[in-house]
Amino acid sequence: MEKSNHSLSTKGWHADTDKIIFSHIGYQTTGRKEAIISALYAGKTFYLVEENTGTVVFSQTVSLTTNDQGQFGILDFTDWQVPGTYHLKVAQLSTKTFTIKNQFISLLQDSLWKSLNFIFCERCGYPISGIHGTCHQDILATHEGKKIIFNGGWHDAGDLSQQLVQTAEVTLALFLAASSQDSQDTSLAERLREEGAWGIDFILKTRLGQGFRATSAGMTRWTDNQLGDMDDAVARVHNSPYDNFLIVGCLAKILVTLPKGHELHSVLSSILEEDYQDAKVGFEQAPFKHEPIFWEHTYSTSKSLYLATLIWTNSLMYQVTGKSFFINETEKLLPNLLMCQEQTGISLDDGTLLQGFFYRDEQQKIIQHFNHQAREHLYAYAFSEAIKVVNENLQSEIRKAAKHYGDYLTYLASATAPYPMIASGIYKMSEKDDDESFNRQHLLVDEKARVEFKEQLLAGQKIAPDLYLKKFPVWFSFRGNNAVLLSMGESATIIGNLLTDDKLKNIGFTQLQWLIGKKPFGQSMMYGEGYNYPQMYTVSSGEMIGELPVGIQTFENEDIPYWPQFNNATYKEVWVGLAGKWLSVVHALSI
Repeated sequence: MEKSNHSLSTKGWHADTDKIIFSHIGYQTTGRKEAIISALYAGKTFYLVEENTGTVVFSQTVSLTTNDQGQFGILDFTDWQVPGTYHLKVAQLSTKTFTIKNQFISLLQDSLWKSLNFIFCERCGYPISGIHGTCHQDILATHEGKKIIFNGGWHDAGDLSQQLVQTAEVTLALFLAASSQDSQDTSLAERLREEGAWGIDFILKTRLGQGFRATSAGMTRWTDNQLGDMDDAVARVHNSPYDNFLIVGCLAKILVTLPKGHELHSVLSSILEEDYQDAKVGFEQAPFKHEPIFWEHTYSTSKSLYLATLIWTNSLMYQVTGKSFFINETEKLLPNLLMCQEQTGISLDDGTLLQGFFYRDEQQKIIQHFNHQAREHLYAYAFSEAIKVVNENLQSEIRKAAKHYGDYLTYLASATAPYPMIASGIYKMSEKDDDESFNRQHLLVDEKARVEFKEQLLAGQKIAPDLYLKKFPVWFSFRGNNAVLLSMGESATIIGNLLTDDKLKNIGFTQLQWLIGKKPFGQSMMYGEGYNYPQMYTVSSGEMIGELPVGIQTFENEDIPYWPQFNNATYKEVWVGLAGKWLSVVHALSI
């Protein structure tokens, strides 16, 4: 492990002239194996050296590639497929060591332990040696005479806030990762489930009846744990049908993954239908009406994402109850979700037909985007669970839609070559004029944001009339794209599993490679994993092995990477949800 000593900000796609950019977590034997270097080295010979013996096992000429990102030298050693530990060398430059292994899970095993460590260190209400004692016992949630201390689960980020939905999603990720470790590392599987049980405890604790839940609190401080003085905080309480359906889906999926006889079986089985019914009552009063609640993580939810969540949850509820009602609901809702997907295709300026992406609703006016919170993976979740329970005709429709969606993700993944960062998506210039969706997608903005929206699209690539490809999201107050690319990477991997498409699965893996070194400035973004990782904004807790920051941002309205060495939120703020997304991608890769 090596911490960065960089003192300068990094901006743009060009590789540093003094280093070879490579994947610190290594490469799969049968996958593409490339490293990136300054174009100045094109035409020189590079060497792949076996670390233990110092033997050169493969050599080739550094090739030159030129595209929208610039000119780069490429070290392509895909043809070498022997597992082992190696480093690369070109002229006076060489890399640190990396491994080549047969399976994704073998490359990523250490990162699971580190991610788990970070999640544990973010526990709220539990003493963590070297970080904090029992905390936040004076955060109070009240509802109709009921009172609970709103601590438990995990702190959301460096600011110590707490979000029920985020804790629920991290809880699901822990149990998913555990299920894929039962045949790999039983001690890790046990530890993942133990940590997941801490999340289950918080989810159960925050149920206040009839759909009401204690949902979030912005603490930003350590408190004295004594109720009644100046540092107390009040937790928000809401009855949000969407959040309730999402949490039920998380719990139902956890129940599906549990080993037979696990103690949580009876606990989860006893509440799922009750919680589903509470969500359904609220939903029927105002179908698909998701009132935006400021600071809640589901603020920007669209109708199409709501549909995907309902389909996912109903499909899982059938799997855990066997009741036909849930199949009927899934089959009723699925055509509506498909109406939110571009299936006819848009003709691009280069003559290709682009389809498969999702709009915010069936009107197909505003394209679905994510710029901070990211739940792109819910579309893939919906397809992957629905196909298990619906009739054969709808199964065929799902496969067709999944193929289109996979093609779209593949298109985005090719947009940032030679780097593996998946592009954020496509945008219509006219979207800025739609008040309802604009204000849901962007917090803390004024009218100047619409001018900047146009500037940000013009900084991207125009691909058709009124249509632009953006490598980074359109964003204003909250910047950093790790959640976006991990969510899309999970989608690609799940769709790859559904369609038996290894190229799609590799898109998921390469997002992890981007995080751990394979980016213009060569730093790992997981503290303690790989090399040259930076200091993070974890002002309340100190550095923690396994932490991940919100991610790479852009400078003002540009569309190229910008990574200031200033240590501040949001881009360098550690975020527990990212550790959960990392676990989820690794799980999907292990299937």
